[in-house]
Amino acid sequence: MIFDPQALLLIKFICLLASTAAVAWGLIAKPLAIATQASMRFSLANLFVLLGIILNSQRSEASSYLFWFCSDMAILFGFILLRWGTKALFRLSPSVKSDLILLAITAGVMLSVPPNFSSERTLAVAFSACAALIFIMLTRDNYQAIKRDTGNRVAIAMVMPLVAMVGIFTIRIFIALLSPEESPIFIAMHTQEALPVLWFYVFLTLLINIVMIGNAMTRLVSKIRMLAERDQLTGLWNRRAMHKFLNNIHQR
Repeated sequence: MIFDPQALLLIKFICLLASTAAVAWGLIAKPLAIATQASMRFSLANLFVLLGIILNSQRSEASSYLFWFCSDMAILFGFILLRWGTKALFRLSPSVKSDLILLAITAGVMLSVPPNFSSERTLAVAFSACAALIFIMLTRDNYQAIKRDTGNRVAIAMVMPLVAMVGIFTIRIFIALLSPEESPIFIAMHTQEALPVLWFYVFLTLLINIVMIGNAMTRLVSKIRMLAERDQLTGLWNRRAMHKFLNNIHQR
């Protein structure tokens, strides 16, 4: 595979961002012990995405399950780990079974075609459909959890990068199905035509990790507020919280 120099540079930059985010989440998980389980999942999510991008960049004319199937599965599993981290962070009900079923169905579709350029459109549709569904569910989980702690407006603002990911993968599906001549823009990563999409991926890699950090801080602040206002044993409001509540009623 011949890479456009600018495309190769952007792919390396995305890899750098993903690896840096993985290290940062790992430091948050272990030495700092902030939302350990969720932070570790976010770290692993970035590592799997990094692995998938590296494998993707090694694709050639030859058939290879490693560079086609395994690379897509690694990225999709990284997306699923983002959802599992969000659920651990906000203590939402787990969705391991349904997520793995979705991943297994996608794997079955991808394994039904040869792992090479002749099946690029089919593989792109399967990958994008699975990714879009994962980000739809991730958007819903984040919105419901953040709305509970901060309100509707903040929740909408926080999930917009995730909505953008749903949009880009949905567009990718329609481009692959309806406009094969335009497919290099959204399917291939090594061409000059893909540069705008690669820049979009750079932006979203940064933004999604910022959203996850915002989620972690939101959860941490909510926990600190609860500890500051409620008795740890009974869960009842303490004197400070009661005074604040009564002052609010008096002002009304």
